[in-house]
Amino acid sequence: MMFAKFIVFFCALAAIGLLSACGHIPLNPDYAGPEILPDKIKKEFAYEKFRGNYAENVIETKKKYTIRRIEFAPAQDISGIEHKIMLDYYDVGYKKPGPVILCLPILGGNNKETEFFARYYASRGWAAIVVHRQDGYKDEKNLNNLDNLLRQMVFDHKQAMDWIEMRPELDSKRIGVFGISMGSIKASLVQALDSRVKTGVYCLVGGDLPYILMHSNEAGIIKRRKRIMADNGFSEAELYDNLRKKIVCDPLSYGQYIDARQVLIFLARFDKTVPYAKGIELWEKIGRPELYKLPASHYTSLLFIFYVRSRAFDFFRAHL
Repeated sequence: MMFAKFIVFFCALAAIGLLSACGHIPLNPDYAGPEILPDKIKKEFAYEKFRGNYAENVIETKKKYTIRRIEFAPAQDISGIEHKIMLDYYDVGYKKPGPVILCLPILGGNNKETEFFARYYASRGWAAIVVHRQDGYKDEKNLNNLDNLLRQMVFDHKQAMDWIEMRPELDSKRIGVFGISMGSIKASLVQALDSRVKTGVYCLVGGDLPYILMHSNEAGIIKRRKRIMADNGFSEAELYDNLRKKIVCDPLSYGQYIDARQVLIFLARFDKTVPYAKGIELWEKIGRPELYKLPASHYTSLLFIFYVRSRAFDFFRAHL
């Protein structure tokens, strides 16, 4: 216990020393607003709304909130992978409809980082929902199905918002999205493609998924990359070409439809997991929203977790 406290204290001191090196860029003062989402794209992402039954169980009770596990079968599914939508709802006991923040996890590991933010929001009186990732999606080896999986991720989160609309204590006109790494990529897609999302905070985000999948130094992605090349007899160039042809559902395809005034981005300058240059590219595509540049890599950005948490909460409070 003492060792754990020492580590937290050491990380806090290190982060304080590094904060002076953070770069902050305010919203582009010449930003004129987002482009209108074309009808063609609206039709591509039209779906059957969830209005069915769901299972609800209390999994934890705290002084300021109750965590409820919500599970239901998706009403819309083009993934070809059987799955359920699972939500952990941090119920703060609103007396009238209040805002809610969807918290979207990283690609692998546990949900501890995302839960860290959800618990904080709930402790401050704001409802939060951790949308569990679908582990079956990341094991997909069929390149022809990758774009469908990305689209299904959007549908899954749309159906999570359908569930929010069914809850009288939640205000479906005040939904925020918060994501880290892959969670932030999904958050940007959802904000671009569903008008119910009012505001978003993206941490370690990027666009151009074919490039990210080919250049990421994340061990799991490298392993799957090598497996797909071996299974298909592809060279790296051939795999990259196939990914470019098959992946259309990409943050860079829709970034111009996100309102930059409603976005806050955190990027790590030395990120090679979601390459920093691809974060900047998406930031440009959205219209140069407010941006913090952290002097860290993808994983050492954890040193700034308290700083990011504070800035993110202030942004949500101002915009929701």
